[in-house]
Amino acid sequence: MSPATRREFLQAVHKGLHDVPYVVIGGSALAEYGSGRETGDVDVLVGSGCSKRSAESLLIKRTEGRLVRVGHGKIIFRASDGNIYPLDLSEDHEVDLNFEQARDTASSKNSPGYKLANFVFLLNSKAHAWQTRVPFEPKFHEKRRNDAQDIIFCLERLSGRRDIDRAELSWVYTDEFWNQFVEGNPRARQLFTAAGLWTDETVFVTGRTISARSSLSSFASPWTQPGTPARQDSNLSQPARRKSVGDA
Repeated sequence: MSPATRREFLQAVHKGLHDVPYVVIGGSALAEYGSGRETGDVDVLVGSGCSKRSAESLLIKRTEGRLVRVGHGKIIFRASDGNIYPLDLSEDHEVDLNFEQARDTASSKNSPGYKLANFVFLLNSKAHAWQTRVPFEPKFHEKRRNDAQDIIFCLERLSGRRDIDRAELSWVYTDEFWNQFVEGNPRARQLFTAAGLWTDETVFVTGRTISARSSLSSFASPWTQPGTPARQDSNLSQPARRKSVGDA
């Protein structure tokens, strides 16, 4: 997805969700901060006060056919480049990534108005993704490498910080992540130390277990893969008639 298409996509998301608690995470948020890793979708969390179903309805109603529902309840974006791109929408509690909009969002010079996750939240969410992937999912090793690359990017941007509350990094300080990630990434100790986040602890008590939900994207259909050429299809939802926000 090109930068122009990504911002077009993010603008549509913001148009649909500007007045509800949401945050953009994943590769698209990192790309807005300057990450060079390519991504073909947009990941969004909705927070307390807005269900996933309500968010989907708002996106479809307010974006005039740009965001539409396809088979199996998935949402795709019809871009001006002629392709379609998937939206991965989740409720924050569904993946144990609760966020507070005032604390966990930020903006970059390239993204006026978008609600992007800040680097602390992105670090935690990427640690979540890294440890909840399952070996039988497609491209498991590639996705884990991408997660690790994103984690390193976040840590580089957090270098010099000494004010990070480790309670916000519940997916970093876990038995499933910490030891394996540090052992597998030679720069990890240096980068965690530079961000004021290093610990010599190797056993963690988190008070919870890993969620059964994987970070596996559920966009299995070829028509919901990133960058798929758009087509006229009877299964694509038609734009909903315009209603007021409270008319649902």
